[in-house]
Amino acid sequence: MISTRFRKIILLLIVAIYLHGAEEILSGFYKNDWIMKYFSSFFSSIPQAQYYASHITWWLMIGPALLLALGGKWRLYVLTFFGFFFIVELHHSIDAIRTMNYYPGVITNVIMEVLGFFYWKELIREYQK
Repeated sequence: MISTRFRKIILLLIVAIYLHGAEEILSGFYKNDWIMKYFSSFFSSIPQAQYYASHITWWLMIGPALLLALGGKWRLYVLTFFGFFFIVELHHSIDAIRTMNYYPGVITNVIMEVLGFFYWKELIREYQK
């Protein structure tokens, strides 16, 4: 069973993730990000890209969903995997610093990284229980 404090951090992170997505959409992230440009080059059409984006997401979700249902330490493993998201998302801040300019998603990214720090701190505490 994860602590109430950890649950609150996760809830705040979910809100921050939705806000981050909105900032990315409003700022045209998909047009500017080198990672998006790289992965979009694998697809010949929007329907093809949409098919793979939706199906791969679904396929990748099935395993963690099963592990969450099993509970116990498996739940912590899924939460650890989720935590790596905050490390990957550092690219917003890195690209903003690299260009010394606004980078799409960087405003909400700062909030997510601060919350991500506390997320990892609480996750480590959960493993130590």
